[in-house]
Amino acid sequence: DAPNEQAQCMFVTYILTACLTAIVRGEDELHLPQTKAQLVAEVVAVLEQVVAEPTPGNILPCALVALHHLSKMKPHTPWELEDRFLSLAIHAVLRLEEPSYDYVGQVGP
Repeated sequence: DAPNEQAQCMFVTYILTACLTAIVRGEDELHLPQTKAQLVAEVVAVLEQVVAEPTPGNILPCALVALHHLSKMKPHTPWELEDRFLSLAIHAVLRLEEPSYDYVGQVGP
């Protein structure tokens, strides 16, 4: 539903902003109340909800980018979480519908 999607977008944006701020400062650690493992687990929970939806919307790419940036931060992400988010990402990408473009019909004479 829309309020949940908005909250998910805000959360993922929060993580992206924190990671990018750290990267710009030349830091490899986040100075947040949550641990990196907690943040990754929360993004994985968002991905689990998104993957269950018929259309993942904009949250899927944002969550994947957030996980990418989190992976650059210390400490190392626990293997179980990495495995889970990679599995979810692959599942989500494989479920995406093909674009409805008619490439043959757009080719000129």
